[in-house]
Amino acid sequence: MSGSEETSFPAQVEPAPPGRGESAPPGRGEPAPPGRGEVERMMRDIQQLMSEHEFDSIGEAKSFMEELVGKPLPFATADGDDLSRAQDLCYQAMEADSSNKVKTLVSKALEISPDCADAYLLLSELETPNSESEFSLVEQAVHAGERALGPTVLEEDAGYFWGLLETRPYMRARLRQAEILANRGQNDEAIIQCWDLLRLNPSDNQGVRYPLCDFLFVAGNDEDILKLLDQYEDDVSTEWSYSLALVLFRTEGESERANHALDDALKDNPHVPAFLFGRKKPADFLSNYVNFGSQEESAGYGLSGTPHWRDTYGAVRWLRQRSWSRALSR
Repeated sequence: MSGSEETSFPAQVEPAPPGRGESAPPGRGEPAPPGRGEVERMMRDIQQLMSEHEFDSIGEAKSFMEELVGKPLPFATADGDDLSRAQDLCYQAMEADSSNKVKTLVSKALEISPDCADAYLLLSELETPNSESEFSLVEQAVHAGERALGPTVLEEDAGYFWGLLETRPYMRARLRQAEILANRGQNDEAIIQCWDLLRLNPSDNQGVRYPLCDFLFVAGNDEDILKLLDQYEDDVSTEWSYSLALVLFRTEGESERANHALDDALKDNPHVPAFLFGRKKPADFLSNYVNFGSQEESAGYGLSGTPHWRDTYGAVRWLRQRSWSRALSR
């Protein structure tokens, strides 16, 4: 894919929670993208409306959906159970503009249902990242999610999790738990968590494969990196193309396959070397919404990928030579 294509995609599969990075403000005249709570609540309400009707064909269901466009959706929680009502308060908290509002809403949610995983997770986001207090709340979120789902769902619905909206708070908590474990030096435990999340949701709507790839590089597990890259071989992101080039260099040296993979990565995104060499600072370009092959996408990979390139003997020299050769041949 050419780096000049203006194809936008979210830098994270789910919008970042408050305090987990800065979002680029929308341009003038551009509406702000919907928040994570708004999107998921809308999906839940649509699913509820669909479940209340019997359709004789896909076409009939499609027509029904088209009639909903532009119309306000009724909240599905008016007659819902305690957990549904608590979750609705969490969706509101995800859109709140202050920590006090978040605390008020999630406190009400936990009064209604102590099994509301997102409530604990939202509280954890107000704590210092990677602190003991954050980790404790994330663990409570995981346990709440397990209670809410029950063993039957956890066992029988593995492989389809993200399609079930009720599983998402649990999946969010498990991913954050893995990230904190890695940041605390418990990398092996984080890897186990991530592989299990991919077992539950092989389509990986969360983007678990990206931190997992990072954790595997830290562990030096090249075999599993290749396995992971192959499992999601259709991924066209900068992180995937440069990770493939690096792991091939680690396992084969300057082989034909490794050189070809790096040349492809440089073609798709030529901005990466500037970040890996330290000529540009990732913090100056980070954004929640980026274009394929852009500097913003390169900045994200610069943060995660730079240590792995520098820790691999000869990799930076190889990258410098191939990037220079490509520049001279143009």
